Order: sequence, then structure tokens, then C-alpha cells
Amino acid sequence: MKTFFCLALFILGFNLQAQYRYGPIAQLGLSHIWTDYDADLQEQERFLGAAYSLGVFAERSLSEKSNLGFSLNLQQIGSKEKTIGPYYKIPANNRDYQDLRTEHRLLGYLSLPIYYSYNLDKFQLQLAWNTSLLLAYYVRTEYAWRRDNGEAHPAGEDQFYRLSPNNLAYKYLDFGPQVALLYSLSDRLQVQASYYHGLQQIIYEGISSEAYIRSLQFGFRWVINEE
Repeated sequence: MKTFFCLALFILGFNLQAQYRYGPIAQLGLSHIWTDYDADLQEQERFLGAAYSLGVFAERSLSEKSNLGFSLNLQQIGSKEKTIGPYYKIPANNRDYQDLRTEHRLLGYLSLPIYYSYNLDKFQLQLAWNTSLLLAYYVRTEYAWRRDNGEAHPAGEDQFYRLSPNNLAYKYLDFGPQVALLYSLSDRLQVQASYYHGLQQIIYEGISSEAYIRSLQFGFRWVINEE
């Protein structure tokens, strides 16, 4: 992460004659931690969770239509998943049972997208490489069981909250491509939509699942200085 931050500063600093823009960013949207369990499951349902990010951006002009820049953001990624295990029999009554599990996840990151952008009238297209450092995570798991495909009966829950570096399950770094489309409402205000596609398997090896982050967010950025 330190290497990428130094690269971002270098991008802005190597030409002092360039024009700069900077300001705050705020986004809100949906996210999902796409999980593939290495287990025999009867059913798996994946749900979208809330995502948001707050940060600042800085960019320099390469030409009249292109820019190079970065943003530094605090963001939350959320998701929910329900899994239903295979049938098994209890010898005492020879009836079919299933275990059900619902998992709620919240991951907190410090993210650094470094991007190239191209301007076309009031639109700006950004292509970025996003690297994120895990700050904390919260996982709540609800357990239940059901008999003969009937009503589910609660069987308790677990809650885990960890701050890095006391991390037991998730990798510290996530990375992947990000694309964003911005539209200028004025010289200072821009609205934007961004999509992030994580490439890093964020769960440590040895745990019986794989997980990747997907996120779609909408928001705005405010340009403090005008070129």
C-alpha cells in the first residue's frame, strides 16, 4: 500500500507546470462479496449489501482532454449470504434434517484508486487500478435447522469483530480494476458512477471458501480549485 501511495504522489509531482484539481468525494451504493464454498451445499443465496465511501481526490492534466490522478477513500463493503446444507438423517427417528446458515459481513477498507481519465464535453471516463488495505471487519452468523423441509428453528449465532493487525480470516490487501463515469453539472460539481471488480481472493487459504468483492456506487465529487 505504501508503494502505491508513493506512486500517486509521484504522478502529481513530476510536472509542477501542470494544472491540478482536487476536492472531496462521497459515494453510496451496493456491494457483494461473491463467495464460492468448497462444500456440499443444497442451496446458496447471495444478497447485495450497502456500500459507501468518503474521501478526497487529486488529479493533474496531461492534455486538454486527459488527466492522471488518484483518490484516497475510507469505504465500507457489505454483503449477506444464506446457505442450506445437504440432508442428513437422525438415527433415532430416521427423519431428514438440514442445517441453515445466514452470514452478514461488513468490511472496512482504506482504498487508493490510481486512474487515467479522458474528457468528452461534460463527461469523463476513468480507468483505475484500485488497491485497498483492510482496516476492520465484522461478521455475524445466524444458525438454524429444519426437519423434512419444514419450518426453520433458530440455533444461535456468532459475532466476530476484528481490527487489523488482529485479523484471523481476511487478507490485508484487496485489488482490482475500477471504472467510473462522471458528468459535470457545473465547473465544480460532478456526479459519478463507479464499478469495482476485485481480483484478490480475500479469505486466507485453508478456509473452505473463496470470496471476491464486487461494488457499484453512485455519488459526487466537488472541485475545490478551478483550472
